[in-house]
Amino acid sequence: MRGIYRRGNIYWIAYKAGRRVIRESTGSSDRKLAIGALDTRRAEVFEGRWVGRARDVRTPLSEAIQEFMTVYSKPRKASSRDDQIILNRLQAFIGPSGYLQDVDRHAVEQFQLRILALGASKARVNRYTAILKCFFNRFVDWGKLKSNPCRGIRLYPETARTHWLEKGQLDALLESCSDRLRPIVEIAVLTGLRRGDILRLTWDRIDFNQRVIQIVQSKTGTPLVLPMSEALEDVLRRIPPCSDSPYVFHEVGTRRRFGWARTDFQKAIKAAGLEGTRMHDLRHTAATQLRRLGCDLPVIQQLLGHRTIRTTLRYAHVHPTELRDAMGKLGEKLLPRGTAHFTANDDKAICMAETSLVRGSQR
Repeated sequence: MRGIYRRGNIYWIAYKAGRRVIRESTGSSDRKLAIGALDTRRAEVFEGRWVGRARDVRTPLSEAIQEFMTVYSKPRKASSRDDQIILNRLQAFIGPSGYLQDVDRHAVEQFQLRILALGASKARVNRYTAILKCFFNRFVDWGKLKSNPCRGIRLYPETARTHWLEKGQLDALLESCSDRLRPIVEIAVLTGLRRGDILRLTWDRIDFNQRVIQIVQSKTGTPLVLPMSEALEDVLRRIPPCSDSPYVFHEVGTRRRFGWARTDFQKAIKAAGLEGTRMHDLRHTAATQLRRLGCDLPVIQQLLGHRTIRTTLRYAHVHPTELRDAMGKLGEKLLPRGTAHFTANDDKAICMAETSLVRGSQR
């Protein structure tokens, strides 16, 4: 059909408005939608209702956020709740009367500095930037922006977190836990599950006969099947089920709030002398201990539900004593103790001995 063409997977339309030929992205890979958009534009031009290309029309930022959440984020992303929180903060920073087209690179960089000033880590600011890039890219594809204001913005350098608990530290933490927090911590270190997945765990996902736990990970939306160890089964059987709630961990009332879990955990790590430890570090602890038990990385990857082994490498840490042991084994293998080897002094002594022998033979 004349007036419709593709750029990549996106259909564009071309139509005349006065003496100009207008080219506009439909933001869709559906040809039928493109045909409908072209017919609409031609009708608007014919009836005198056409006001310009979509990207020439100023869009309130609040409407853009709502459109992004409805059309893209909620149907496609498991982390749509985070998207909403971050975009709401962008809206508060720009102001209630701000427009999508007014957000430029300088505004985004100022927003980054604002988030840093509020105490967020550089890694967290990088997550903000990634979501903003996705947000503005959609409106470039939909023809409402000429370019992405995040283009060219460099991410902050991140320092990988390498914190996990040893057996003695874990024992101290468990001794300091409240009765309601302890089973959560125990399940975390025995499974490596995220806090949200533990608190959303329901009894119908636990099969004591087959000795497995089957969940859908809240972060990625992918299924995960975990074998149940005897220690894990013992922890789960000690938790009394509630007839009024399908959840393993439940609260009184209709709304499930677990603010107490964070508060109790902070009290426990302070009492155990483990300040700076996060709940997510228990996931690192599970991965690291599995690796030290000799489990292969692909096994740990599957147990943690990671999509790539590169992510697993960030969780399965190496203890400094393991590095020392490895160097010791290398030395024993290549130059074991007791093996004769020459030093600089030995080499000099040999030369002197050889010279003496030569002179003796000449006499």
